Amino acid sequence: MTQLREGFGILKVFGAFLGVMAVLVSGCRIEQDQRLPLMINLYSELRQYAAEHGGFFPSGPGGDATALGQLFPVYSARGKELAGLTGDINLAMRILKSGKQLTTNQTSWVYVEGLRSTDNQQVALFWEREPGVLPTGQRVQGVGHTVMLLSGQVTNIADADWSTFLNAQQSMRGNTR
Repeated sequence: MTQLREGFGILKVFGAFLGVMAVLVSGCRIEQDQRLPLMINLYSELRQYAAEHGGFFPSGPGGDATALGQLFPVYSARGKELAGLTGDINLAMRILKSGKQLTTNQTSWVYVEGLRSTDNQQVALFWEREPGVLPTGQRVQGVGHTVMLLSGQVTNIADADWSTFLNAQQSMRGNTR
């Protein structure tokens, strides 16, 4: 009987340990899980903007970050998508809510200005500035850049293929003008 009680005691301790570990692991994943919809939401907001602006995506004299900032607050009500996968969401939201313009220091997106919704659908609309970041925000060495194409397809371009990809993108953009 004593051995049986000791066995249950060990099971209780082990169960409590598993419960604590589950909370810790899920807590660590919250940041990544919150990053997952950022690309899709930003893409949808850009598409909505283009639909209401004659097929043109945002652009302006202040650069790509300022152009993205035009989505706030009408298309991006909270502004968190505009921070990027590795950007500081709270900082980007504070800047936008204060009426200031985003800069490349507050967003990790590289956004391609001057595109139209009818352009070649294989042209990249935006990508994560830092290499090695998945759409979830998880860092994986060697994965390259996470890219959103005009078609809505999310892809990763390996580091070894990055310069070739950028050259091909420039050529495609030149052919759509």
